Amino acid sequence: MKSKLKMVVENGMKFNTVIGLLFMMMICSCTQHSAQSGLKIDNGINRGISYTDSIGADYNLRYIPITIINDSSIPIRLHINFLKEYNYPQSDKKEKFRLILLPEEWALEGIGVTESMMTELPNYIDKPLLNNTLEPGEKFLVAIGTLYPRPPKNSGILPNTLFTHNRRDMFTECDWLMQEDPLSSPKNTLGLKLNFGNRCMVIPCGQISYPDS
Repeated sequence: MKSKLKMVVENGMKFNTVIGLLFMMMICSCTQHSAQSGLKIDNGINRGISYTDSIGADYNLRYIPITIINDSSIPIRLHINFLKEYNYPQSDKKEKFRLILLPEEWALEGIGVTESMMTELPNYIDKPLLNNTLEPGEKFLVAIGTLYPRPPKNSGILPNTLFTHNRRDMFTECDWLMQEDPLSSPKNTLGLKLNFGNRCMVIPCGQISYPDS
């Protein structure tokens, strides 16, 4: 009887461990393969560092590495841009946060943040804009980050998923700040899902187009 009970407990622990790992994988990363857009977008695990600007203000920087692959047979133009700042999604409208684009070195696996990367960080904070054309089969690495005061008055704001808005039923649990109906070809809207506390919101952040069409 004891041996049977031990087997049940051990099997239950193994099952819970597997479920826990699967759950962590689901909340930490997301891959979208869109035949309509021709892009495969792989959103990686959230990372974070502390940052102090030139006037001594303290911030949290949370960012995700993103791999974008042109899985089509034609070139795809990628355009991403963010506003200078955004209102904090909670009730305190005085608190702001920023979205920034970071270069490939921030998206590499197994590479820590170096002093030179931190020195160049203000340049990317001031220019949240990306224009790039991906040739068929080309892979492109970038990171998207949120920059918000440390400590935050409410909760942190975490980037979660960059995606092409090609369906109406995407992230229905979130507050939407972009058009409800996805744009049709030849242009597709890019959206970014952000998590804050137990809530989330989706903002527009650019588009893809096809220069040869």
